[in-house]
Amino acid sequence: HYCDRKAKTTLHLKSFFRSKQEDVEIPEKEEEPTTFVQNIISNTNPPYATAYIAFIVIATVMSINEPLNASQEVIQQFIDDPIHPSINELFTAEFNLLGLIGLPMSCMIMPNVLQSKQPPSILSATPFLFGSCLAGYGSLGIYMSTYQPDEDPVITTKSDLGFFTRNLLENKIFNWFVVATITSTFFVTGTVDAFLSNPQELISGYKDVLASSALGFVSTVDLFILSCTAASLIPRDLKNRMYSNDLVDYEESKGVAIALSTLLLPVVGVALYCALRPKFS
Repeated sequence: HYCDRKAKTTLHLKSFFRSKQEDVEIPEKEEEPTTFVQNIISNTNPPYATAYIAFIVIATVMSINEPLNASQEVIQQFIDDPIHPSINELFTAEFNLLGLIGLPMSCMIMPNVLQSKQPPSILSATPFLFGSCLAGYGSLGIYMSTYQPDEDPVITTKSDLGFFTRNLLENKIFNWFVVATITSTFFVTGTVDAFLSNPQELISGYKDVLASSALGFVSTVDLFILSCTAASLIPRDLKNRMYSNDLVDYEESKGVAIALSTLLLPVVGVALYCALRPKFS
């Protein structure tokens, strides 16, 4: 009897604790919130980030190895006379274009930021676009390194865009004004006259600026990277506009061809694209 009673007690205890375990809900482990740095790493765009790192490395190395005060002298000449400094005309035009290329790039970046299903970057584009007028890709590269727009086109109408983008950046009068301003840079700085009168001296003087100062070489690299970045935005921008106008038979190879053609006329080509591209419906 004692053994039977002990066995029954053991069974009752086991069933009791088993029922209690079934009643107790084990809380799920909460996911730890991601930090700002982790968000940047997970949203990095490798091509743009690689270009940014390369730009910073080149700028640093050139600055360390340049002759003493070489870049400061160039900067001082631009401070004294931004349009006609005592320096090579072609480099003067290039330096001024670095401050203007942010305008056509804004015309491509801002509409796509507003029409995406989710923000294409964890950063805001506006401050980096303004900063590009002074720091070039040194500013814009930070934003582009986290730029990951939707791959599929998002059907957008002009009314979906923000007030500033809709009335200025999408305005064809403003687009052609940007084209005229950028084109006039070559005339105002005397680059066209210098090329027509003595092209060899113009090219030779340009090479001397690149070889004698870090600012000269880095500015050329900067404009090259910005031009390639701007061209890379064209295929998607054009695709979205074609879909917005119900032209679903759009061939992506056309966008790539147009993008490559803009590199033949750096900065001017991108500005022309913005002026000639289709409007949103």
